[in-house]
Amino acid sequence: MERFITTVLIKLAESNTTVRRSMSSQTKSAIDSIERKTNAVMRSSIDVVTNWVTRSLASQKKFDFRPRDADLDSLQTATCLQISQFLSRVSKHAAQAVDGQNLEVWSSEVALAILALLFDHFKKFQVNATGGLMVAQDLSKYSSTLKEWSLAPDVETSAELLTDIGSLFIVGPEALREKSRTLAAGPSGQGKKLTKADFKAFVQRRDDASSVGIQSVLAGL
Repeated sequence: MERFITTVLIKLAESNTTVRRSMSSQTKSAIDSIERKTNAVMRSSIDVVTNWVTRSLASQKKFDFRPRDADLDSLQTATCLQISQFLSRVSKHAAQAVDGQNLEVWSSEVALAILALLFDHFKKFQVNATGGLMVAQDLSKYSSTLKEWSLAPDVETSAELLTDIGSLFIVGPEALREKSRTLAAGPSGQGKKLTKADFKAFVQRRDDASSVGIQSVLAGL
């Protein structure tokens, strides 16, 4: 719209300086107003998505990741399936509403908010051996779902980190020790690499975290 006004309408008024200036001023005001309203709608939609995911994560059952094998129907939790399906629908509708750089910026901001929620979420549950497989499956599903979005490269890298987190719940002490050698320093929080604080917080949720092998790994951080 701005291009049409600039290249066509304002060109027609070139001979009248007063009219041309008035048209330029009104065009700028109108476009600024549209951008403010659009940004408000996009911000509101981000809040709606993150609030929905927050409520859904809160419905995760306390013992979802400490199942008894006899009661196990699937390695994917209902909470993960529900959220993944919702996020796929969100992505589809977002792509119909915006495109290009705007879509990438919006999708990346939503993805970062969801990643932060997931980082905190999986530090809350005690996990047994079978539950570790379920955590790995859930995190892999979340990762693949988010990577279907139009994301900035650094955000996509952060989404891939979910799969690495999942492996922390299923590998043995020696594999954990190897992973601990590539950890980043600094405070807890999602990024391109896991921090020592995050690594410790996740590993401590394992039922076997008090074993000699895992305690040796944690002591060496």
